[in-house]
Amino acid sequence: MKAYVVVIVILIVIFGAIGGFLFKRFSAFSSMDFSPPPVTIAASIATSESWGQVLNAVGSIQAVRGVDLTSETSGQITEIHFDSGNAVQA
Repeated sequence: MKAYVVVIVILIVIFGAIGGFLFKRFSAFSSMDFSPPPVTIAASIATSESWGQVLNAVGSIQAVRGVDLTSETSGQITEIHFDSGNAVQA
């Protein structure tokens, strides 16, 4: 009978120590500040500028609507009068 009492007391002490440790750890964890750091802001004075009407860019485009064009006569293309990357006027 005494052995059961001693074992129960030892288990209570062990679980009490573990519970106390976890309580201390979680209470310290909950008091920590997890807010994000302040955001760095850079400000400058707005100035007026004129922009050109032409924008040179490299890329690919795709039309929303399209038309298939065919020539009325058969033949071969023998020459193209522009180079790749040149600006083409409509």
